[in-house]
Amino acid sequence: MTKKLLSVLLVLTLLLCGCAGQSDQPAPTPAPAEFSAAGMNITLNESFTQKEYVTYTTGFESADIAVFVLLEEAALFDGTDYGTDFSADTYAEMLWKSNGNAGSPELTSAGDLVWFDFDASANGNDYTYRAFVFKSADGYWLVQFAALAENFEALADTMNAYAATITFDNPYVAPTPAATDVPDTTEDDTAY
Repeated sequence: MTKKLLSVLLVLTLLLCGCAGQSDQPAPTPAPAEFSAAGMNITLNESFTQKEYVTYTTGFESADIAVFVLLEEAALFDGTDYGTDFSADTYAEMLWKSNGNAGSPELTSAGDLVWFDFDASANGNDYTYRAFVFKSADGYWLVQFAALAENFEALADTMNAYAATITFDNPYVAPTPAATDVPDTTEDDTAY
């Protein structure tokens, strides 16, 4: 009888322990976290860590999203057909073509954000990238958010929300047109 009672208690204890670890509550959302690098500021969340990459200015990683940031100083484009002062849209087209793509990227814009999406494979996985382009006083920025292709649609709005937090220490300010000499068109009140 004692062995049966111990067996029943053991089974009940195991069942209760197994149920105690389960919850219908979603995991808490990580708190926002601010990151800065090379004059760019972005708010992600505390699940991200900043990473250094040889070919990028900086990067950030979480379990679901990777962010790759590249600053290209405007002076790099001096002597090209584009000069050093062109739009973020033009920069997106330059990036598209410099990576061997034909035509122009399908640019999307919302508010101050301009981006294009593309697919790539790495390490045996398929990824979808959302590439945002920006212009600052320091130059041109490419901020790419990447996720596994199968997870991209569920994360796209989050990527846009993160991109909307991007600011620059030296924002681009469009030059004001120079004042020109305007002839005086007022009539002379002198009587003839």
